[in-house]
Amino acid sequence: MNVPKPRLRAFTLIELLIVITIIGILAVALVPRIIGGPAKARDAQRKAALQQISTALELYADDNQGEYPVVLAPVCVSTLAITSYLTTIPADPQSAGMAWCGGGYGYSSLDGGAGYMITALLESDTQTGPGVVDGDTFAAAFAAGSDYSTNYAALDECSGVLCQGGTVYYVTGR
Repeated sequence: MNVPKPRLRAFTLIELLIVITIIGILAVALVPRIIGGPAKARDAQRKAALQQISTALELYADDNQGEYPVVLAPVCVSTLAITSYLTTIPADPQSAGMAWCGGGYGYSSLDGGAGYMITALLESDTQTGPGVVDGDTFAAAFAAGSDYSTNYAALDECSGVLCQGGTVYYVTGR
């Protein structure tokens, strides 16, 4: 009696190549999104930190007849006397902030303490939204008027013709 052998099931070479091609296409589409994710998360953390600092500065102004800390040139936020309003001043997640500030956040008083501006350097150059400006826009916005250009001319990132193109900042203030 002749018993038939069980047939072995296997993938053909064509089937394997099709699967490998599909996986390759998916990988090419997903890798850039995965790589950019951590930078965008750190940028979100920077924006949240500037909002916390802004709240502390508002509390400071409430206790000081509506005036914010006055500085003659841009300084690091960490040097401001706001620790009674914000016990721990947030630091940049990667110390990749303003170079002149040791990688922290920059602070500048405007109009003799009537206003202020705090600035963070963002990693992702594709960020958009309120408060997000590129170096060229930043330079144009503060090149004319009040003491803005004087304050920001001292920034390393903004030396010479103020800010350099390709650099993206998050700016908030009053």
